[in-house]
Amino acid sequence: MFWTKFLLGVTFTAALTAPGIAFAASAANKVAVPAAETTPAATAPVAPEASAPVAATATAPAQPAVIPPYRTFVAIQSYIMETNGDASNPISNVRLEVKFPGDKSFQLPDAGQYWPIGNGQTQEINRTFEVPYAAIQKDGFGFVIQMVRKGSKMLPCQFQVTQLSEYNRTYFCHTDVEWQVKQKFTEEKLNKEGIQIRVFTDRNTPSKEIPKDALAVR
Repeated sequence: MFWTKFLLGVTFTAALTAPGIAFAASAANKVAVPAAETTPAATAPVAPEASAPVAATATAPAQPAVIPPYRTFVAIQSYIMETNGDASNPISNVRLEVKFPGDKSFQLPDAGQYWPIGNGQTQEINRTFEVPYAAIQKDGFGFVIQMVRKGSKMLPCQFQVTQLSEYNRTYFCHTDVEWQVKQKFTEEKLNKEGIQIRVFTDRNTPSKEIPKDALAVR
């Protein structure tokens, strides 16, 4: 069984660790800049003077900002096959199993078919799903993508998206080469493959870039 590692890329990169897979995500060019500090101006001392008592007043606690509903999309962009670790059979058959909140599941390609893909090739997918706002909890959600290749078994890519309304992000989940090396895999046996996806909302995306063919997760 291969482990996977996550990288989150900005747009944002993260890493998923299991025997054989890596994951990355990145925040879309969003950098928090601390507010400039100010130094109070010096004042001359003032002689104390009598003052009338002041009645104490209660201050209501600050209320968290309310984020209006927004649309959320997951775009599964591509399957990248660097090498399947089997030089005698450089052509692989792969597919993806996607599970969203509420156990809503999809297969890519449809109907349990497979994409044939050779070493050094990329299978463009470009399938976008729209996640219902009811599935968003505390400005985030989780979902799982299982990479399936005939003749191999890999741990799933488990994504936990946070601060969703603040920025778009891209994730790359790939087999964990470092783990394989520690297991004494030889160079020609190393398995290097992964997927790239993008998570974005209409809060941080121009309306003209919102896909019209997104598949609703229901």
